[in-house]
Amino acid sequence: MKIGGKRPSQEPGRAAEGPTEVPSSSQRAAHAMSAPFKLQAESPDLLESSDFPPPEQGKGVLTNEPHEELIPSGDSLSPIPVSIRSTSQSRANEEMAWARENRQTVFDAYAELDESMGGKILNGDLFVTLLPSAYARPCDVHTLDLADMNYLAIDYYDQHVSKPDPKGAGTVVLQVGPAGVGKSTLARELVTKYGDSIHTVLDSNGANFDTLQDVLNTALRHGRTVDVLYVGGDIEGATARTVSRCVVDKRVVPASVQADLHRFTPANFIRAIEHLQQEGVAFLAYDARRRCFADDPVLLAQSDLNHFLNNPAGIASIIKESIRVQELDHGAADAFNS
Repeated sequence: MKIGGKRPSQEPGRAAEGPTEVPSSSQRAAHAMSAPFKLQAESPDLLESSDFPPPEQGKGVLTNEPHEELIPSGDSLSPIPVSIRSTSQSRANEEMAWARENRQTVFDAYAELDESMGGKILNGDLFVTLLPSAYARPCDVHTLDLADMNYLAIDYYDQHVSKPDPKGAGTVVLQVGPAGVGKSTLARELVTKYGDSIHTVLDSNGANFDTLQDVLNTALRHGRTVDVLYVGGDIEGATARTVSRCVVDKRVVPASVQADLHRFTPANFIRAIEHLQQEGVAFLAYDARRRCFADDPVLLAQSDLNHFLNNPAGIASIIKESIRVQELDHGAADAFNS
């Protein structure tokens, strides 16, 4: 076993059988918590988090009493008061202000979500659905500045990592990878398979090296071991998947954001191997196309960096063809090209 087990050496190791299903993952970007935000190339953000199934009726954000009576926002219930619910940026700002002032309520609500698996998986897209305005109109999320939810998510991570696991699990998995590559499904399968060893999975895009270093150091400071897990090897499939899932969940990851992530994420993973190796830290890679752990993590990341389609024009061409195949409406298609 690699994840949560004995620290493997950093030399190429044995291939390990991985989960057999890897659907889509999603993307977040700079100064925002959720995947579809506009990425700023000079300061991309780490916490992407990935894809999760569209919430069912009555599911979503759970509530804690006492609160004023809750009404659905879309199909979700939120602990945020009804009086400040809306879909505009100004209302999102009010919702985030409430969330800051009631952060523990928000943290508790997040941990109750089925998709978080008891709070073990920190997923940025899922965290941002705690905002009623974001949950009600996921197609607009990429246009909103939700930086405060990003900061709250980091606070949640800090708090969660500091707490002892009831089963004694001590490994924090820092999972990094671009949009659509299947990180959220992989995170759930890892927790299911290695739950006795995994304390936390931070499901992210890894596009900001400083943030990656900070969350790694936070885990070590609290006595955790760390597995930095790169998920890649499927640029064409991952990019196309961001379009096909938009048909279902309406979330958009602009082409410019995806192009940046496909460059930043593998480069930062390689940089982390070069500069962040230390006691208690292991580096692994999961090949999303082959659906198994890679023998050589650096080789997989380097192959992604050198892929002939890993450039803005290449990513745009994949998205254009996927939009044609999926027969996406003009509004969503324009959003991908924004």
